[in-house]
Amino acid sequence: MKKLLLFLSLLLLGVEFSAAQNGNALEKGEWRKALDKCFENYTEKDNYGVYKGELEEYSVYKSEGDGTYRTGSGMYKWNDGSIYIGGWSGWQREGVGITIMPEGYVFSYSGNAVFYVGEYYYSRSGLGVYYDRYGNVVYAGDFKDDYPTEKYPMSGFDNYKFECKEYSSGNYFVGMTKDGKPDGLGFYVWSNGNLWFGEWENGERNGYGIHMSYEGKITTGEWKDGKKQ
Repeated sequence: MKKLLLFLSLLLLGVEFSAAQNGNALEKGEWRKALDKCFENYTEKDNYGVYKGELEEYSVYKSEGDGTYRTGSGMYKWNDGSIYIGGWSGWQREGVGITIMPEGYVFSYSGNAVFYVGEYYYSRSGLGVYYDRYGNVVYAGDFKDDYPTEKYPMSGFDNYKFECKEYSSGNYFVGMTKDGKPDGLGFYVWSNGNLWFGEWENGERNGYGIHMSYEGKITTGEWKDGKKQ
């Protein structure tokens, strides 16, 4: 959260940066298959898609075991292929997260944006960033009810990207980068279906994150320099 807001603050200052580094495997799309594997052992399913992540019990009549709702961190895949990874509260997206559109689709009234990183309160509301399919920033600023409220599109932020880093192990990083290094909000997908989502700084996991194993075991906490504290 703090890294994301710092990044957005820099963008809103209108700082100009030099050209970004090459090596973005985002458009190749192989990472999407790895991400799909993470959903094979989901936590729950409804009519609209599948969810994997944290749950909390709730009780309507003050008796135990009435049900559960999504709270904390988790990821959801809609039947149309859209994916959200981030914060939840009472079945609704709340906090910060990443939304990924299916291949060939863009956000409504966004021009050419296919990735969103930012704040949610039911809808895209608060500070956020839109990226095109190449990972370029097209809008950074305030959102209300899913719509950008300021000038669109934007330019001059080439050092900040939404990138995919592909590794020889078959693993992937997907998320915000600065000067070609993971920095901000992003997720790491292992070839075995494990996933880690959270804050990054200078190429390492730094800050709050959630690890979801392929089988569904969930671990949350703070990471520093790539290691859980």
